[in-house]
Amino acid sequence: MKQKCTVLTAMVCSIVLMLSLVIPSFAATAPTENGVYEVPVQMLHASKDKTSMGDKYLVKTALLTVKDGKKTLTIATNESVDGMQFWYYTNGGVEGATAEVKSSGATKIAGKTYANAFSFPINSNNDTVGVKFAAPKMPMKPSARIKIGYGSAKLVSGAKKTESKTEVKTTKGQNGQQTAQKTESSDVTKQSEESTQPEAAETEKPAQGKKKAMVTVLCGIMVLGAVAIVVLVKTDKKKG
Repeated sequence: MKQKCTVLTAMVCSIVLMLSLVIPSFAATAPTENGVYEVPVQMLHASKDKTSMGDKYLVKTALLTVKDGKKTLTIATNESVDGMQFWYYTNGGVEGATAEVKSSGATKIAGKTYANAFSFPINSNNDTVGVKFAAPKMPMKPSARIKIGYGSAKLVSGAKKTESKTEVKTTKGQNGQQTAQKTESSDVTKQSEESTQPEAAETEKPAQGKKKAMVTVLCGIMVLGAVAIVVLVKTDKKKG
């Protein structure tokens, strides 16, 4: 019986290990296309999985600017605090050197203008960025992490503009005008279809990756289950 428990425990541990390796691949990553995105943000404790005391000062929507592979985050403070200060960790974590961020003044986010906003680079591929902050009458400058909801990123500017080339042939009479309109409509529809296809392909890639990862996990579970059964059968035969 003890041997059975040992085998089952080993199997469970192996499954947990496999899942820990696969699940991170499902985490949303930052957009790569140039543009400005609205993203949800939350301020977390520097090392613990809980909300930071500074979260109440933070506007829960921020601006993520992507340009040539580099990312910049613009966060704003709400009306409940004035004179807040920010620093960001240059390595992207919560240790090492920091750089102070000066307020960029009034900034519009999600249709609302806030008096103070802070922009700083994101120097890691994680969905969190390390910061330090200080508010008036605050005796300390605690560290924290700003969690960025990349999976809910919404493009607000910088979308690709596709130029449509329309060849219009002008002829005399009413029939000629109708022909010109049909030619233009046909070209616009074609352009719309062509511009949609790459987006569809990009959407399918992450889904295919997730399916492959899930298949890998299921195959691993089946193999581990088969091994466990063989071991248990052999153990029972020896006892018999």
